[in-house]
Amino acid sequence: MTRTVSHYRIVRELGRGGMGIVYLAEDTRLRRMVALKLLAPEVARDPRRRQRFLREAHAASIMTHPNIAVIHEVAGSDEETPFIAMEYVEGETLQATIGNKPMELSRILDIGMEVADALDEAHGRGVIHRDLKPANIIINTRGAVKVLDFGLARIVREPAPGTDGPTSLMSEPGLILGTIHYMSPEQALGREVDVRSDLFSFGVILYEMATGRRPFEGGSSTEIIEKIVHQQPEAVARLNYDAPEDLERIIRKCLEKDRQSRYQSAREVMVDLKNLRRDSSSGEYAKAATAPSRPRKLAVTVAAIIVAVIAIGTFLMMRRLTVADVASGTADDPVVSIAVLPFSTMTAAEEGYLQFALPDELITILSYNPSVAVRPFGTTRRLVAADPIEAGRNLKVDKVVTGSYRSERGELAVTVEAIDVTTNRVVWRDTIDGSPEALIALRGALASRVRAGLLPALGVSEVAAESAQPNNAEAYSLYLRAVGMSTDPQPTRQ
Repeated sequence: MTRTVSHYRIVRELGRGGMGIVYLAEDTRLRRMVALKLLAPEVARDPRRRQRFLREAHAASIMTHPNIAVIHEVAGSDEETPFIAMEYVEGETLQATIGNKPMELSRILDIGMEVADALDEAHGRGVIHRDLKPANIIINTRGAVKVLDFGLARIVREPAPGTDGPTSLMSEPGLILGTIHYMSPEQALGREVDVRSDLFSFGVILYEMATGRRPFEGGSSTEIIEKIVHQQPEAVARLNYDAPEDLERIIRKCLEKDRQSRYQSAREVMVDLKNLRRDSSSGEYAKAATAPSRPRKLAVTVAAIIVAVIAIGTFLMMRRLTVADVASGTADDPVVSIAVLPFSTMTAAEEGYLQFALPDELITILSYNPSVAVRPFGTTRRLVAADPIEAGRNLKVDKVVTGSYRSERGELAVTVEAIDVTTNRVVWRDTIDGSPEALIALRGALASRVRAGLLPALGVSEVAAESAQPNNAEAYSLYLRAVGMSTDPQPTRQ
C-alpha cells in the first residue's frame, strides 16, 4: 500500500539516520520529486527536540544558494509527524566520490570552493551546519556541489554490543554534537559551537579529499575524540606526494585546535582556495615551487658556503672514524644499516630549516657508533615525504629513521621513530620536548635518547662514543639554519 504524508506520496526509502528516515517522494500538487525527511517517532514525542527540529529547519529554509539543497516545506503540528520536504538531488555523495583515495588537486579545489561558498551563505544568515561531512555533500549529475542538512543535528545512541560504535550525536545543551570523525574540538568537548566549528569540519573534508583517509581515526569514539582534541594528523604530504604545500597550509589552518587560530570565516578559506586554483591552473604555482627568487638564491648560496666551512671543521673535530680507518679494516664491521629521512612538519615557516637540520644532527650522533652504517644525508635529504619502507628498500638498508616536529607557543616537540624495513614494524619511538631557543639542550636530549633507546632497539650493544657538544648557542643556531638552507632540494616522491 502506498503511503502518503500530507500531499507527498512516498516512492522509496533513500536513507536513515539518528533524526529519522529520508524518502524519495512525489509532491502531488506540484508534480515534482522531493526528498522527504520524517522525524523519528522517539524524537517527535519529545516536545523540546521536536521544537528544536522545526526551529532549525525553518532557519535553514530561508537560504537560496546554488550549492545548498533547497528546503521546500517544513511542517509538523502536534497531531502529525514533523517532516521536511527538500530538493531531491540526483548524483553521488562526496564520500562515494572520494572512494578512499586521493583526489586530483583541481577537483579538490573546485569542490572545496563550492562548499566554502555554501558555508559563507549559511553563516551570513546565522545558520551553522554542525554536521558537515562527505555524506552530506552531493555531487550532482552535472558535477556541481549541493550541501544537504543545513541546521539539522543528529542523535546519538549508545552502540549495541558488537557494533562499530556511534557515528553521530544529538544537538542538546551539554551533549556532544556532530558526526564524530568530523567534529571540531569544541564539539568533542560538548562546548558551544560557532561558524568556526564548521570550518574545522571542512578542514577534515579537505584532508580526506587530499589523502583518501580521515585525519582522526581510532578504535572507539573516545579514542577518536582524544585525537581530535589533542593530536595533530599525519602530514598530507606523507599520504599524497602530489599535494602542494599551500593546500596543506590551508588544511592545517582549518584544523587548528584553538578556534582563534583557525580561519575566521568561510570566505577567507574560499579566497585561499581560489588563489591556489588560479596559480595551479596558470602554472605559476609550479614556477614558484621550482624557481626560487634571486634573494633566496643568494641566501642559499651564502648558506652553502657557511656550511662548507663549518662542516669541514666539524667533521675533522667530531668524526670518530676516518676514511683511513675503514679502508685499512681497523674499524668494526657495521651490524645494522640505517637511512635517516627528512622530518615532516606543519610548524611556522621560520623553523622550517629543522626539517633537514634535525636529521643531519641525528646522522652525526649515530655515526659515532662503529656498529652502525648510516647513509649520508646527501643521499636521503631529497626524500621529502617519501614512503619509509620504499625508501629503505631502494637504499638497501635494514632500518629507516624518520620523524616530525611541532612548534607551538615557544615549545618544540620532536618525535623520532625507527622502522624495520623487512617487517614494516616500528621498533622504537620517542618524543623529545624542548625549545626553539634552546637547541643545544635539545641536541643533548636527542643524543641521550639515541644512546639509551634507539641503539638498543636496533640491536646495537656497543655503546656509542660521546660526540662533541656545541657550546655557543648563537653559532650552533646559525649552523643548523645553514644546514637546513644549504640546498634547495626538489622532493623525490617515491
